Amino acid sequence: MQKQRTRRTRANKGFTLIELMVVIVILGIMGTAAYSFFGGATADAEYSRAATEIRSMSDLLKTYKTRQREYPASLEELNDWNDGGLNLQDPWGNDYQYQEGGEAGFELWTEGKLQDDPDDNIFADAKGIVNGYQTNFVDQGRSID
Repeated sequence: MQKQRTRRTRANKGFTLIELMVVIVILGIMGTAAYSFFGGATADAEYSRAATEIRSMSDLLKTYKTRQREYPASLEELNDWNDGGLNLQDPWGNDYQYQEGGEAGFELWTEGKLQDDPDDNIFADAKGIVNGYQTNFVDQGRSID
C-alpha cells in the first residue's frame, strides 16, 4: 500500500498544461512590454547621433574657414583636410548634404529617416543653428542642443 502512495505523489509533482500556458502568456506580455519600452531608444539614438555628427562637422567647417579663409567646396574636401576622420553618411545610410555660401556661409543637413518629411530634417549653418527632429525631440520635452 505504501508503494502506491509514493508513485502517486511522484506523478503529481509536474506542472499542468494550464499552468505552463499561463507562464508562457505572462512571459510574452513581459517581453512585449520590454520591447515597446526599449524599441524607441534606437530611433532616438540615431537622431542624436546625426545631430552630434552635424554639430561636429559644423564646428570643423568653422575651423577650416578660420585656417583656410574660405569654406571647402565639398564635405569630401573637408574630410581630406581632416585626414579622413569624418563619417559622411547619416545613421540611415544617406549622405550628409552640404552647401557652401548663402547668408550664413554654409548649410549642412540630413533629411533624416523619413526622406520626404521636412520635420524630420536635422540642419545646421555657420551661425551655429542646429535644429530638426521637431516631432520627436522637442515635442517630447527633449532637445538636441
